[in-house]
Amino acid sequence: MGVLFHFGFVLLKISILGCLYGTFPLLIFIIIRLFKPKLLGHISRIKFKIWFYSGLIISFALLIFMFTYWGNHGLGDTSTIPIGHSKVINYGVAPYIDRSDVQIHFKNFSYDTDKIYASSPELTDGRSFDFMIYDIEKDEVKFYITQEDYLIEAKKYNYPTPDKFEDFMTHYGKYWWGWRLILLP
Repeated sequence: MGVLFHFGFVLLKISILGCLYGTFPLLIFIIIRLFKPKLLGHISRIKFKIWFYSGLIISFALLIFMFTYWGNHGLGDTSTIPIGHSKVINYGVAPYIDRSDVQIHFKNFSYDTDKIYASSPELTDGRSFDFMIYDIEKDEVKFYITQEDYLIEAKKYNYPTPDKFEDFMTHYGKYWWGWRLILLP
């Protein structure tokens, strides 16, 4: 039910954005008409059609974009953050990453373009650790049994320390709120 409600809201937002973005081609045609009246003299008769079809095409483009890697922020009870190399951090009950062999759930984390640094990772097979470093590009994980082990590695390779880790919603807000919330579906 949450997915259906969220999808309905996104369709409403897409149609509003399409109407707003559809005015830009119309304004461009009107500006061209001001300077070259003979070139687009018939524009005044078809302004509504230009606006409507521009908005319709833009709405379809936004709908398609919403289901791409860069536009998918999750529907309903799930949320996602794209992190690079065609990988995402998913969130259901807890943040997790999908690997081919296992899902890895974790609590707080930090990430950059190549790695995820996370606390309290748990695998779906029941194993748990204190920390992990997930290499996004190579799809490799290194687990640490104690915080001291992780801190030695963090100091050696300049990784973020656990006090810099944040929860999923903080990262989600940093990525999706702001201009993406207003300008994208």
